[in-house]
Amino acid sequence: MSYLKQEIISLIDLTSLNNDDTRTEIDVLISKSLNALGAVAAICIYPEFVSYAKAKIKNKGDNIRLATVVNFPDAKKDLAHCIDLTEKALSEGADEIDVVIPYCDYLKTGSSEHACVLVRELKALCVNKTLKVIIESGELKDASLIEKASFDALENGADFIKTSTGKTPVGATLKAAEVMLNTIKTFSQNNPQSVVGFKASGGIRTYNDACQYLDLAEKICGREFISPSTFRFGVSGLLDNLLVDKISTLSGY
Repeated sequence: MSYLKQEIISLIDLTSLNNDDTRTEIDVLISKSLNALGAVAAICIYPEFVSYAKAKIKNKGDNIRLATVVNFPDAKKDLAHCIDLTEKALSEGADEIDVVIPYCDYLKTGSSEHACVLVRELKALCVNKTLKVIIESGELKDASLIEKASFDALENGADFIKTSTGKTPVGATLKAAEVMLNTIKTFSQNNPQSVVGFKASGGIRTYNDACQYLDLAEKICGREFISPSTFRFGVSGLLDNLLVDKISTLSGY
């Protein structure tokens, strides 16, 4: 199925998570967030830029959500550090928190009580703010581990489960996405009061890449799932590629 570029852009978490980011890069990101084809869902940046970016977005009058990362990217920070960073980011205006769970625990033992506690504690802080849990599916590899980490995240309060940090050799894959989306479907059937989403991140760069994930999500979870409230792309280069040919946007490809 083809999707309008405008629809894809509305699902994007426009991301800059480079170690050498400065306010200049954040300014560029914000300037791209509202473009010729509409607004992205959110921008995602390091915590040290949250206060600066929030003021910039407010001054522009945009309704772009602001996301930041915790325990990123190596998932080696302790619980107290993650709590402190989350509290600070929320107080400075973050709307969404993307946290990396200790995925190495799953590789070692097949489960992680630390991951469950981390998600539960951060969701308690987020309350009505969005908590996205990064399971690092490219490192877990095995479908049973991806399913277990996904279920643990959802069971403990995650609003979204997200494939990857984009900092490991393997980012998002359709195989991992299928496992995660099926886990969401099962969880949602068992918990009809819960609204949970999926975020594909890591290596999605073209219109065709994006459509493959959207087709898969629609097949498993239904057309209504294709909405910023339940589906996101965590990307940096995809937006630029979608903006290259503006003429074809009214009907897609």
